[in-house]
Amino acid sequence: IRNLWYRHTDQIRVRNRDRYLMRMLIAEVIIDIVTSIPYSINLVYGAITYYGVSKSSQRLEIEAFITFITQFLIYLIGVAPFYLFISTAKPFRKRFMNLFLTYGNKCISRHIRVFPADEQITTGQ
Repeated sequence: IRNLWYRHTDQIRVRNRDRYLMRMLIAEVIIDIVTSIPYSINLVYGAITYYGVSKSSQRLEIEAFITFITQFLIYLIGVAPFYLFISTAKPFRKRFMNLFLTYGNKCISRHIRVFPADEQITTGQ
């Protein structure tokens, strides 16, 4: 039988985890909306002004630049969740840093032996 203190701490832990998850979800939805609306507006604008509107070279350059920026924002949708999770959720950040430090130290702490070229390496045969 678990006492009340353990149940209470488990409930607090679950509540905190739910709070972090909700923060991450809200942040991701906001980023998705903010990055996809300009692209959609640009597509509609391009479709409306494609036929029947004569455009100067300056206007074409501005439209090409705006199209580039909106497409760049669309590409951010793929990488934004990683940075959002790192910045909004402390448990995710801690686990990532522990993972990074553990595997980083394993890779860095490998000992590489360098022998001079004129020495013969003998094996025990």
